[in-house]
Amino acid sequence: MTDTIEVECHIKINTGKAVLVTDMSWTVKAWLPLSQIEMSDSDHPQRKFITMPEWLAREKDLI
Repeated sequence: MTDTIEVECHIKINTGKAVLVTDMSWTVKAWLPLSQIEMSDSDHPQRKFITMPEWLAREKDLI
């Protein structure tokens, strides 16, 4: 089983197949494939909690 991690991100663009996100400090931008992630609401409409495999979060420098 793959380890997962939850990261809060700003959603910039949603194409239907991927989302462009920035981390909470606005320093990292990354495209995430929707097939690899699950999004849930945060306290702000443009922010989401994103659950993804830990390897993906590391590859995209989100952790």
